[in-house]
Amino acid sequence: MVLTILLKGEEMEQLSAALDRLQAALESLEEAAETRLARGDGLADAEGVIVDLRAERNELATELETIRGQAASLEQVNQQVSSRLEGAIAGIREVLEG
Repeated sequence: MVLTILLKGEEMEQLSAALDRLQAALESLEEAAETRLARGDGLADAEGVIVDLRAERNELATELETIRGQAASLEQVNQQVSSRLEGAIAGIREVLEG
């Protein structure tokens, strides 16, 4: 059970890292679109792309913060469960040895 809880924490870390990479990729794409816009290539199309990318980036940032909050909550629960299990194990040992 403890192993399962720990794996979920690792999975949340991996998810957070993946979302960070996604956000970096979106920022890179946005910069490329802005560069294209500055050159005047497809001005109307580029402006639309930038608006869409900014909206998507804001949505992803909000989702990322939500996931990070959930990960922090899971980590706190994991620590509480681990502490309780350690106490229960110590109590059982005490009963068995006593």
